[in-house]
Amino acid sequence: MTKWELARYIIDAKKCVDNILFIAENVNGLRNLSLRDIIEDRKRKFYINVKVVYDKSLSLSKRKSLKESDSIYRETCMERDKNYAHKDDSYVQPDYNSLIEIADVLKERLVHCFDLCKESLPEVVTLDFIDYDRDLYRFLNKIDPEKEEKLMKAQYPGYGIKPSEDDLKNGFSRKVFNDTEDIKRIHNPNEYAVILKAGLTVREGIQEMQDGVIRINVLSGKNMWAEPDMDAINRMKAMIEENPDSPFLY
Repeated sequence: MTKWELARYIIDAKKCVDNILFIAENVNGLRNLSLRDIIEDRKRKFYINVKVVYDKSLSLSKRKSLKESDSIYRETCMERDKNYAHKDDSYVQPDYNSLIEIADVLKERLVHCFDLCKESLPEVVTLDFIDYDRDLYRFLNKIDPEKEEKLMKAQYPGYGIKPSEDDLKNGFSRKVFNDTEDIKRIHNPNEYAVILKAGLTVREGIQEMQDGVIRINVLSGKNMWAEPDMDAINRMKAMIEENPDSPFLY
């Protein structure tokens, strides 16, 4: 597995933390959902993805040594092995006081994984935590497919415009590379292209851009990254809050 293929899994784990941060921030508006099940799903995905990074980065002997000497590594593996990979009779789930506490624990474990496995990951990758969940944002704001289309067209004037016949003749007609795991069955990367999405919201744009850049790097052997300018994003947030008629969404 290449460094950029592996980066996909650590960023997928990071997005699970983003999701829990979003739920914590909006728990009142989401209280009619099965939040316990949703949070468990995010935690399950988190631990499975983190374990992939560990297994692909560290030798068996190193992992055995860390289980003896590193409490954060040991607890991370225990959650995955005894709770999410299968149910161990001796496993007792930790009793957390809040969703923020859960998010903080996951952050600590992910940053620790990032540090232990940095030699197997691209040097340019960063962990940029944001409180966002793509699907729950749409639920909370009552955004159905028709409303989303209107919002996207308002924010992005070129949204939905199809390539011209001349564009198609000049090589714009390619298959879409949607998932890094698909690289295993692609023989000619030149037949594929990655669609970079700006996202419905500013925060979604960060997640979409980083996912898209990872796919580009896996497909084309590049070494790009999209690190958000958090100061600019905070200014954008303030602007949107001051201008409720703005087509942009935070």
